[in-house]
Amino acid sequence: MRIFILLTLSMTLVSGCTSHRPDPTIIQDAIEHPARSDADRELDDGRKPAEVIAFFKIEPSMKVIDIFGGGGYYTELISYIVGETGSVTL
Repeated sequence: MRIFILLTLSMTLVSGCTSHRPDPTIIQDAIEHPARSDADRELDDGRKPAEVIAFFKIEPSMKVIDIFGGGGYYTELISYIVGETGSVTL
């Protein structure tokens, strides 16, 4: 539990404080990206990636720091959302 709290805090600091919600289509496109592994897709129901990414307000062109990225489940999804003009740092 302690690690999740630290991860949440760190991603919140990077995501900013706007009340704007990201485009759900961009998030869904990242979740359905053809390069994602079947193993990661099986984790989607439990990890709720659309809700988590929307909560942190991650959008194209952002620079995101993924602290405690672990196996890269969210790192990969975030990279699809920020695109070539953004970046994800582990």
